[in-house]
This record gives sequence, C-alpha cells and structure tokens, in this order.
Amino acid sequence: MKKEQIKKADGRLADLARETQETVQKVLTGLSSIRLQIAEKKSECSRLEHLPISAEEAIQIIGQRIDDSASKFDDCLPALIHDSYPLIVDSLDGMQTMTAAFVCGVLGPEIKKNIATKIRESWPKETITAAERQTRLAVLAAEIHELETAEESICCQLEEFGAKVDRRPDLSPEVFLEVLEADEKV
Repeated sequence: MKKEQIKKADGRLADLARETQETVQKVLTGLSSIRLQIAEKKSECSRLEHLPISAEEAIQIIGQRIDDSASKFDDCLPALIHDSYPLIVDSLDGMQTMTAAFVCGVLGPEIKKNIATKIRESWPKETITAAERQTRLAVLAAEIHELETAEESICCQLEEFGAKVDRRPDLSPEVFLEVLEADEKV
C-alpha cells in the first residue's frame, strides 16, 4: 500500500511540477508580450517626435518670423538718413537684423506668399500638429507607464518565487520605486 501511495504522490508531484512549469511559461510569455508592447510604444514615440510639423504650422511660424523682422523696419529706417548710420550697425548681428528688417518690411507679403507656395509644394505628406504631437505623446507615456508597472509587478512576483528576472535597462526608475513601495505596503 505504501508503494501505491508513493506512486500517487510522485504522480501528483510530477503533475504539480508540470503545471508550475506551464504557469511560469505563461507568465514569461506574458512578460515578453508586455515588453514587446513597451518597445512598440517607445518606437511610436520616437516616430512622433521626429515627424515634421504640418505645412500650415510651418507657414504660420515663418510668417510670424517675417512679421517680427518687418516690425523692426520702422526702427531701422531712421538709420538710413542719419550720419550715425555706421555706428548703429556696429556688429554683424546688428547688420543682419537691419537687413532682415528692411527686406521683410518692404517685401514681407511677397516673401510669405512665395515661401507658403514652396512649402505646400514640397512639404512631407506625413506631418503632425504640435498640439496633436503633445496629446499623442502624453497618451503613449501613460500607456508605457501602465505597461512598465505591470511588467515590474510580474518581475517582482517571479523573484518572490525564486526566479531570476532580467530587467530592461531602460526601465523607468520611477516605476521601479512605485512598484517596490506598493509591494512594501501590501
């Protein structure tokens, strides 16, 4: 009878070991899936950060810069009729500012029109507005934080069961500490 009990116990232990291995494998597969999602979201962040602004935003920014330079035109104009003209432009920066003010003051609308045409003709098709970039990056940051929190929780649980877990080198220290503090409170 004892041999039969030992065989049953051995069978249950083997079943338990197999179930444990299957569970660990599922957890590790889940961890890999989370890490893949984090990598994809970080890649999307990088892509969004490098997308050019929309053509219309670019035109608006350049137009504002031309208007800003043109607004100095009236201040520079007296320099042309006073003997002190060479003294006013006593540096390269001063000369560039004055030249830009004259050119933009006289030709500003035409320059803006030509630049807008060129931008609209040649600007990349895939663009993003500054507001949209900011919103999408904030959403992705929140999603990454949530995924990193889940990832770190799984790592901590695996370590509690004696498993050695390699953490990603780019794991947010804030997430690590949040999960550590949360675990200590439980």
